[in-house]
Amino acid sequence: MESKENAVDQFIFDRATQSLPKIAKTRSGIEFDPNTSLWAFRDGSSNISVNFQLLPDVALTVLIGLKKTLIWYFENRAAETAIRHFEGFLAITRFLTANRPPPIRCVMRDDISDFKMSSDKAAYLLSVNRGFLKRWCKLGAPGLDKEIESYLTGLTLKQSPVGVAVATLDPNNGPLTDLEFEAIQSALNAAYARNKISTEKILLCYLLMSLGVRPTQLASLKCCDLILPLTADGDYILRVPRAKQSGHLYRGEFKERKLVVQLGKPLAAYVDTIRIKFVGLLADPAQAPLFPQWKHLESANCEGLEFHQTSSVLSQRVMTVINSLRVPSERLDGKPMTVSPLRFRRTFATRAAEEGWPILVLAELMDHSDTRHVKVYVGLTTRIRAAFSRKIAMDMAPLAMAFGGKIIDGENGATRPGPASRIIDLRVDQSGQSMGSCGSHAHCGFARPIACYGGCHDFEPWLNGPHEVALQYMLARREHLMATADPRIAAINDRAILGCAQVILRCRQIMDGAGE
Repeated sequence: MESKENAVDQFIFDRATQSLPKIAKTRSGIEFDPNTSLWAFRDGSSNISVNFQLLPDVALTVLIGLKKTLIWYFENRAAETAIRHFEGFLAITRFLTANRPPPIRCVMRDDISDFKMSSDKAAYLLSVNRGFLKRWCKLGAPGLDKEIESYLTGLTLKQSPVGVAVATLDPNNGPLTDLEFEAIQSALNAAYARNKISTEKILLCYLLMSLGVRPTQLASLKCCDLILPLTADGDYILRVPRAKQSGHLYRGEFKERKLVVQLGKPLAAYVDTIRIKFVGLLADPAQAPLFPQWKHLESANCEGLEFHQTSSVLSQRVMTVINSLRVPSERLDGKPMTVSPLRFRRTFATRAAEEGWPILVLAELMDHSDTRHVKVYVGLTTRIRAAFSRKIAMDMAPLAMAFGGKIIDGENGATRPGPASRIIDLRVDQSGQSMGSCGSHAHCGFARPIACYGGCHDFEPWLNGPHEVALQYMLARREHLMATADPRIAAINDRAILGCAQVILRCRQIMDGAGE
């Protein structure tokens, strides 16, 4: 009996496979063999892998129907969308085989209903994959009960809430506060100054932070996408490939984004080094990737994107760099925060909304075709708008840990002793007493002493320096700006205020310990 069933299955399979093409193509033109059990290829900035051996015991007709539907999705949708639907159907089949004897010869209407009722997560998965299952039915591919299409059409499914992490200012997944954002900047700069991270990595992080782009957009960038200024005071422009736009291929459409000179200038120098490395490797070194891949080049041979990293590799690289810095958060009681490219993107949108940009401009900056997904940012703020008192500063200082230098017992303990390294500001202390020393031998263009307290790792505050006076000066200046200017301007030096408060507390601890 079993051999008869196997023979029937084989007959149906052989007939069904006749309609499977020998070669299928993705929307971007990448060819693959749909008759294999593993679809693995590079498509744009992503490595694609669909392993049909992960499926539980399903009939050959179900497998063929699944492949036909996936082929349609690869031809007409983004490759990542097809993968997401394969994973969704995988979850459905695993649920079915866990609750009835295999094999699955046909997925019935009641099977989908049972899956939906099994959990809230299953209901959400069904809402995400409803269109995929309906497309399967419309294609007339085998493996699904015909009643499933009408059942799904009339089914009301609760959608997963959108923008929860943003709207609730989730401390783990939502947008970063100004203090957290500035702490990451300070930690990145300090690590780079000490050669702990490469130029490539810090530029990668800063592009994500300053532009709010997706990793797949950075993975598609080439050296020729950076446009240099034509005049001394001109702008650096980066042509950023659009992503997730229906009908557009990788590098098929661009948006020009202006870069501040502090980012554009080092990026231009970095681009020159990349071009030199690709002389002889590419006919036109200007077509070299901005963030090249040097290992496993067999997976980076996608036409037009040779030597390009995948978006997932760049994402992981950013997370590894940032999370290795263990930057503390005032919202996590001083514990290190976890950061991802998505959090940078959410932070970029939040900061843009805080600056008062209209919703249409916000959608344009986020590279959205409409305003649906940016409405959550309107009216949102992560900033401290109320009066920032001395008590608040002293309470928050141990959590924010904004101070990044070392406290010394006067000028004798300085890395670079002498009048040139003293940090004096008569606006802060009219007696001319030094607040500390600067341990850097390089020229500093930042505003002293505020920038020093705001996280400079070269700042060496003196144990007996006028730090209380400096704190009062910054608090008074903040209060004045709150009353006479925009609160956003008043909050600019909040990290320096917390750093100064932390210095005061540390000095107290040192002096208390010496007196015991």
